[in-house]
Amino acid sequence: MSTLYALYLRLLMVTGAPRLFGRLLRDPWYFGVLSGWTDRLSIRAGARVLEMGCGPGRLSIHLEAAGASVLGIDRSAGMVDLAERTARAHASAARFARTSAEEMATTAEHFDWVIAASLLNIVANPLDVLRTAVQLTSPGGHGAFLVPTPAMTTAAAKAYAKRLRLGPFSRAILGTWQGLAKTMDPSHLVELMSDAGYHGIRTDFPMDGMLVNARGQVSPSTAS
Repeated sequence: MSTLYALYLRLLMVTGAPRLFGRLLRDPWYFGVLSGWTDRLSIRAGARVLEMGCGPGRLSIHLEAAGASVLGIDRSAGMVDLAERTARAHASAARFARTSAEEMATTAEHFDWVIAASLLNIVANPLDVLRTAVQLTSPGGHGAFLVPTPAMTTAAAKAYAKRLRLGPFSRAILGTWQGLAKTMDPSHLVELMSDAGYHGIRTDFPMDGMLVNARGQVSPSTAS
């Protein structure tokens, strides 16, 4: 059964990222990984949040429902269109824009939190993205970044799926994710964040260490 789901996921890849990620985020386990990550950040109600690489917008909508004021950005017009349609369906006030953090860096808008999931591990220059995130952060604000680690191996994914008793579709998602993921060493991520201007950086390791969440604070002297 998992093999059939894996083939289904590969077919979705061919049809484009919006359809693929739109379907992935309807899976309770996969969405739970992402929403659990942001829930543990304890973002206060009313906080201004920028989600870079928001994809189909489900995480931004989740944060808005918890009381944050959220802007999700993505370079993909298809992703932003899907995010806006999903927001309307959920009566969400989350905003979305087809742009990049670099293009936003000249604007006057700043945020209490800048977050990104599975973005820094796929961009050409993650340090530039982190520096831009710092520029977009209000004095004393925070950044949080979630990426796969080298611990995301075939054996680790199978053991995790068995321990959680994941269903066949969730297993297929995890197996596909593990097979295609570009990983980032946690110590390298911390080093990049420090170079970009974050301090007090803390890490934790969801999914049995297959992911790293690194969060840090921007001091008044480094925020623009």
